[in-house]
Amino acid sequence: MAALLGLGTRDRPRSSTTGDGALVDALAQLSFLVQGVLTQIVGEYDLSVVQTRLLGVLRDRRPTMNQLGRHLGGCHGWRPGS
Repeated sequence: MAALLGLGTRDRPRSSTTGDGALVDALAQLSFLVQGVLTQIVGEYDLSVVQTRLLGVLRDRRPTMNQLGRHLGGCHGWRPGS
């Protein structure tokens, strides 16, 4: 994976834990790596990560504004006219 992303061996994160802790550590490191690559790619298109999430939601369905707000974590408890 690191070679595909252009990372050298000195750039790879190291895990100092064993067993289940090593798996959790590796998943956390992978999460940061994916987030970094995603941020870099969407930046090339002048998009934010939130805008990219929105495009992913809209790709296969036509949600209402209410559904879209809930999916994107909008304001909770807000009602029109309040």
